[in-house]
Amino acid sequence: MESNWRRRSDRLVGWAAIAVWSVFFGVLGWKAATQPNERSTYPAFVGGAEAWLARDNLYQPKHRVTGFRYGPAFAVSMIPLAVIPQWLGSLLWSWLNVVALLIGAWLLADWVLPGLEAGKWRAVFFLLLLPAAVRTLWSAQSNALVFALVACAAAAIVNNRWWLAALLLAIPVHIKVWPLAAGLLMCACWPRQLIARYAACLLAVGAAPLLAADASYVLQQYRNWYALLTGPALDRHIYRDAWTIWEVFWPPVNAQAYSLLQLASALAVLAVCLWKARQWRQGTSADQQHSASPMLGSAAIGSNSSRTQQMVNKSPTAQSATQRQQSTSAYKAKLLTFILSMWAAWQLTFGPGTERATFGLVAPLNAWAILTAARQPCAPLLMVPASLLMTLANSGELERRLPDYPVVKAIHPLAVLAFAVWMCAFWAARAARSSQSGLLRPIGDQEIQQRKPMMLSCKQSTYLGDVTTPKAGTNTGSNRLLGDLLSTAEPARRQRVGQGSAHESTALRFVPDTGSTQRSGRRNRCTGGGAQSPPTVPAIVADGG
Repeated sequence: MESNWRRRSDRLVGWAAIAVWSVFFGVLGWKAATQPNERSTYPAFVGGAEAWLARDNLYQPKHRVTGFRYGPAFAVSMIPLAVIPQWLGSLLWSWLNVVALLIGAWLLADWVLPGLEAGKWRAVFFLLLLPAAVRTLWSAQSNALVFALVACAAAAIVNNRWWLAALLLAIPVHIKVWPLAAGLLMCACWPRQLIARYAACLLAVGAAPLLAADASYVLQQYRNWYALLTGPALDRHIYRDAWTIWEVFWPPVNAQAYSLLQLASALAVLAVCLWKARQWRQGTSADQQHSASPMLGSAAIGSNSSRTQQMVNKSPTAQSATQRQQSTSAYKAKLLTFILSMWAAWQLTFGPGTERATFGLVAPLNAWAILTAARQPCAPLLMVPASLLMTLANSGELERRLPDYPVVKAIHPLAVLAFAVWMCAFWAARAARSSQSGLLRPIGDQEIQQRKPMMLSCKQSTYLGDVTTPKAGTNTGSNRLLGDLLSTAEPARRQRVGQGSAHESTALRFVPDTGSTQRSGRRNRCTGGGAQSPPTVPAIVADGG
């Protein structure tokens, strides 16, 4: 009865998420088609494409002002929308951003972000995503597309699609330069796989406009773009970042000192990401070494079936390869979650050109963080207010209603800094829980010789936490070995749930003297006995039992 109710509630939440996004999709399409010039950046994008077709200066066209600040490659990519009616182009561009964001968020939930298994929580994640992203999507900003490309690149890295990841990381750089920081962080963590590919893709995407115009015109536009980025684009107007915090609380701002602060914060983010990569990589290597040995290496497991015995003999190699792959994927997902969070936090506080609408960049990570903080729980009193303040400040409603309070302008960057603090606290808490949960440790040959080997032939079993075995009283037979069940069920559990710690275990302990198996205070009575096992076979025992 309870399972049926749970399935119905999961289905209801899923349909609610689909309905909410469908309504927004339709309303956004109506606004984009009927009011393409109202609160929209689409005219600037199309203006750059039209200037390209006229072979005019993209950044200072004659007879009009477009506000185009993006790369020549992006101007070329907007040409198909510039040659169709404006209402249709605005509609397609708005829908493209929504679809790209949903795809990027789905791939993040599937491959990168922990705890977003399919079902109710995946639907809740998408429900929380909309309020944080609505401002960016409503104004037809390119930030949703930029983040979606970076998110897809992260999913490609988890799946070892390095060329695809490099291409997806290179494209946003030619829309807005600042996504280069995300690409450089990932190159620093996977230098052998990404540096050469990323450089090649950056050059290839940058050279694409040569297919649409002569080389002299293209090179001139790149010079004009550089002049814009190092000149007028540096003027502050409605930016909301660490400069705003400084300006509100300790005016005036020293421009040179602020530039040093930006550089120091960027180096700090790089150092933290490299430290986390090294720390988690070492944990993954240790886990792979442990999993390379059979879980029951010190036990002589016997069976009357030759087919079963052959499967047992072959299983360590197959399980070792599978466990290595799963452990590596979990390491990548964990590190990419941290990299994306630190990159978004740095960009929105110390990065260049951060406006209110730019805060949609953190929308998927914000939705995951608030959901995780409530479910774990992990510092919800820090993350929930930070998320609410980011969402409110993103809309601009606070600044319009409280114009006499300058501190309101600093709410957004302060909330993002709180998000960064929560992210560090979250991973520290996961590491602390993992270290207290009974980590696996190898034991030496001398300790192996002192232990009495045993042969397992279970006649009775119970539900052992993460491992489901037949109910009590069921005769499992000689082919249903407890060792096989434990060694095959643990990698699957670790891949889905245990993305945090590479050393997370089921805290199993074998007690050969009593012929029993213990797990978290639960007993499974088995018969013991058997021949002496070779002393050279490594074994693993759980600390703390």
